[in-house]
Amino acid sequence: MKNITTNLGSAALISFLLVLPFMILDFWFQIVNKPTALSLKNYTDFILLFGFLWLALAAIILILMPFVRGIRAGKTTMANPELTQGNAMTNILANPTSAAVISFILALPFVTVLSLASLDLEFVAYLLTNPDPDQPDVLGSLIVLGAFLLAVLGCIIARAPILRTMQAGGSLLAHPINLILAVVILSLVTMAVGGIIVDQLPCFLGVPNCD
Repeated sequence: MKNITTNLGSAALISFLLVLPFMILDFWFQIVNKPTALSLKNYTDFILLFGFLWLALAAIILILMPFVRGIRAGKTTMANPELTQGNAMTNILANPTSAAVISFILALPFVTVLSLASLDLEFVAYLLTNPDPDQPDVLGSLIVLGAFLLAVLGCIIARAPILRTMQAGGSLLAHPINLILAVVILSLVTMAVGGIIVDQLPCFLGVPNCD
């Protein structure tokens, strides 16, 4: 529990430091320098955008942190036998097959949202955006956030058997299906975050009418 709390705190802090410069730039150029832009929609969009970026980067860091620490240490530690004697849910998640299935199911909503968004369908745009341009897109943002969080949870579950095997002195490639799932989900999450940053970069740099 102490390690989990430490990892969460470190990931949240690193993510905040990465997002902070973009927050300052966007707040300065899009809100402070535009008195007419002081509206509930802009403030809400600001909170949703950077709240999502902060959470997404923290999730990516949290997923990668155990692997990075293992590589930097240059060695693995023997697994604690007590870890394999937990409750039924712990045993299920420790099983590579069940972990892969659960991970795949949890990632499906996020993959579906990304796929439908890429098709530029009208009903998807209607669902994810508010028809009133003066109101924030809260519902659409919550749908995307929910699907994203499920995908992150799926990635964490997919990596669980891999980490246990590495802790026991095994290979990173011992569970290839789980590794592929984790890499694919992490790649989609990273692409989504990168796409948002690239899309909003003109706004961060103060380009007029960047929306």
